[in-house]
Amino acid sequence: MDRTDRTPAPQQDPQARASGAPRTIAVIGSTGQLGRSAVEVFAARGHRVLAVARGRQTDLPAGVETRVADVTRPQTLPGALEGAEAVHLSLSGGNDPEQIRAVEDEGVRHVARAAGQLGITRISMISGMYARPEFADHPGEGAKVRAEQHLLAARTPATVFRPAFFAETLESFVQNGRGMLLGPQPHTLHPIISADLMDAIARSYAMPQAQDRVFEVTGREPMTLKSALRRYLEATRPGAKVTVMPLWFMNPVNRLFMKGGLTRALDTMGLMQAHGEIADPTTYFQVFGEQTTPFDTWLEQQPVRSA
Repeated sequence: MDRTDRTPAPQQDPQARASGAPRTIAVIGSTGQLGRSAVEVFAARGHRVLAVARGRQTDLPAGVETRVADVTRPQTLPGALEGAEAVHLSLSGGNDPEQIRAVEDEGVRHVARAAGQLGITRISMISGMYARPEFADHPGEGAKVRAEQHLLAARTPATVFRPAFFAETLESFVQNGRGMLLGPQPHTLHPIISADLMDAIARSYAMPQAQDRVFEVTGREPMTLKSALRRYLEATRPGAKVTVMPLWFMNPVNRLFMKGGLTRALDTMGLMQAHGEIADPTTYFQVFGEQTTPFDTWLEQQPVRSA
């Protein structure tokens, strides 16, 4: 069904929208790494930010208002989203397939429904580069595929971002002062600086050309994951080494000793090792411009950590 067949959501004043005037943005999933980045960037751009999560939140930027809601309990959403003009989704259901479905699939559907009822003017969402039908048999990717479908068929105009690899993820590859690479990961990728993407998302709410579209996102600088991790370690833990842990070895370790805590990470690393970076960011760069933070500049901003 075409959007022209739906009742349009109330629209903000066109002049305010075109000028990029401050908005009230609810960030759902604000306690995660990417959600927290969105909160910080949106607040820095002068927007009123509602940080929405299931539990208590601390150390948020000045002026950020906290709200409590659970996307798996739709009755909690209207109160949490009251007063919002836009909603940004940065959701993770963890490792359990049923929880992934409940949060990242059905939860997005619940948010889209609440947004339509409240007259919210735009929804943005962080999806993933493997959110494609050919990978839908993977729980996380299948949930993202369905979540995108929910948003793009909803009453509220939506913008979906499919990012590839975030530079900030490199810290998760450090264990006991060493870099632990999951699989050899031979393919070239282009790390994204999360603040650059969040800045584009903040601007997208004022851009008609971003409405009801999916943007594939990468950075600009090519490197392998191993070289990126080495450079990160040189900046944050000088002298630390990188060890490559084969995926065939880590999968039983995860099952037997880690209670499945690496299930989703290993699934993603398996896809990356097999397929590399699947993204065409041409349209993203055309609409939002170049990534502004060079990888070396980002490295310079990282604190030196203890080994």
